[in-house]
Amino acid sequence: MFRSLKWATPFVAMALLVGISQVRAEETKKETGTVTGTVTDQDGKAVANAEVRLMAPKAKGEKSEAKADKAASGERPKPIATGKTDADGKFELKDVAVGSYTLAAGVKGVGQAREQIEVKAGDNSPVALKIKPAAPKGDKAKSEGGEKHEKKAE
Repeated sequence: MFRSLKWATPFVAMALLVGISQVRAEETKKETGTVTGTVTDQDGKAVANAEVRLMAPKAKGEKSEAKADKAASGERPKPIATGKTDADGKFELKDVAVGSYTLAAGVKGVGQAREQIEVKAGDNSPVALKIKPAAPKGDKAKSEGGEKHEKKAE
């Protein structure tokens, strides 16, 4: 009897470890969700190859200080998840931790779209983003520069 226990003990221990790891894997899956959606232009046409980024929302009071620090260093906030739209403008971001996020989509030189979203455990959060045209850089820089210059001159 002791001989059989000696051989059976490691197998029982291994089976318990495998069972526990599977339960933990299931718990982890339940604490994540999926973000899917489409990206369209102002005319409602699908936007292919748009870059989709999921960013952590900014905390209150962080906006001005963090923005100034990052602008000075040339650093962009790191996205939590990224993806690209397919030919039909569709995207999917899997295994996203539960929480509130800012979802952004854009095409360089064309425009951007942003939306605040909530990811729920085991859920699929569909989002429709409509890209708005980017303002010409020259116009924005001139108006901001002119206003700043006038204020300094006073």
